[in-house]
Amino acid sequence: MYQPSPRSQGYSSRYIPPRSRSKWKLWLVLGIAIVCLLAFVIVPLWFWPRSATPNYIELNGDMVVQVQIKSTKVPYLMNVQLITFNTDHKPSKPINCYIMQGQKLMIQGDILNFAPWLDRFGLHSGYKMTQLAGCYSDTTLKKILALSDLNGGEDSFFAPVQEHTWYSQLVEAQAHNSKPIFVLANLPVNPKTETIDVFTSPNGLYKVPSQ
Repeated sequence: MYQPSPRSQGYSSRYIPPRSRSKWKLWLVLGIAIVCLLAFVIVPLWFWPRSATPNYIELNGDMVVQVQIKSTKVPYLMNVQLITFNTDHKPSKPINCYIMQGQKLMIQGDILNFAPWLDRFGLHSGYKMTQLAGCYSDTTLKKILALSDLNGGEDSFFAPVQEHTWYSQLVEAQAHNSKPIFVLANLPVNPKTETIDVFTSPNGLYKVPSQ
């Protein structure tokens, strides 16, 4: 009986081996390596600023500092009590110093500005008070009280971002010192105490008399 050949039926007699799985394994290994590399690069870039931001108060109208100025028994000598607030709105231990009538107390801090899209990753723009100047540690007015390490001072994330713009562009963050806030020690004749509150805002810090 006649048996048609494979060629006459339209089939090739050439053997085609099944596709090797080695290529898929290679692509799988390559994909895993790329994911691990991205994780190795991205996770530290996120964790580093994330570890610093808990000390920064968001720029949404929260109070960061309260300054109370009181008259003393010594003419023209004022007592200053300064309280800072953390991200949970809890007050710190008061800082007490002295200042003469007509002098100014200077408050300054650090501001971190993150791109809005980083909010979803827990990176929020914020302010941290770091400096206090303009008053004295005792009533003799011989020792100037100048603090530059409040709330830990400039942290390990702020300084590199401030000094290296390439990194700030990489994570879309900017770091700069806030404009100083000056509080004038100038009590009227009758009141014995004056209290000033300092708040954050997207446009910077502002001060108002305490309600």
